[in-house]
Amino acid sequence: MRLQLQRCLVTLVACALNVVAARASAQTNDYLRSEATAVPTVRGVPFSAEGNVTLKLVLFDGTRIERTVPARYYRDNEGRVRREQTIMGISSLDPRKDAEAVVTIVDPVAGFVYTLVGSKREVQRMKMSAGIEADLDANLRELANATRSMREIGTSMTTESLGTRDFDGVRAVGRRTTLTIPAGVMGNDRPIEVLDEVWTAQELKLQVLATHHDPRTGDVETRFTKISRVEPPADLFKIPAGYKIVDIPGAGK
Repeated sequence: MRLQLQRCLVTLVACALNVVAARASAQTNDYLRSEATAVPTVRGVPFSAEGNVTLKLVLFDGTRIERTVPARYYRDNEGRVRREQTIMGISSLDPRKDAEAVVTIVDPVAGFVYTLVGSKREVQRMKMSAGIEADLDANLRELANATRSMREIGTSMTTESLGTRDFDGVRAVGRRTTLTIPAGVMGNDRPIEVLDEVWTAQELKLQVLATHHDPRTGDVETRFTKISRVEPPADLFKIPAGYKIVDIPGAGK
């Protein structure tokens, strides 16, 4: 939850200070590696699940856009994680190349994060320890800057408990965070509310449902279903045969 609030704060202040364009220049692969190393290792709770990521947006002329892409998530007894997902919004010029399939394998036993992108028979490898330290330092710096900027522009944040819900036999606890941008900060004639709602299955340590609502950018929902607690096949956490391993800067062998 702490990490989620950090991201919300950083995103909010970046938008309010008109630096969205600069932040949007980050590469998709860098984002995925940051996400992977920021999640703590969970051992002894294996499972697999199907997921859907849905994006909804209403344009100025009333045009409605809605896209849903599938995802898969696996975790074994040793805490290894495999995520299969499609990343959208990577090409603003050619809609046909706007999405790309990405597989991320986080292996805390070997100490590496592996990223397989598209159909390229190549895997990028990063040492986990270096990634975790870098991500932590970056998160702390961004959080400090975001907190100062929020005070200056008068932005407020509230959090409320939503109780518990059942998701396909899995019990989850809900929490909603509301970030309010005051009128006048961005030329807005009224306050802007950004809502984040997260339902976490504490036993699995998994967010089974997460929704993000921002009137400026639309809605994003990530939902996991068909959750199985059976140990996933070991091959899912191995690099496919014939793939070339490329170490990224800072990675070790």
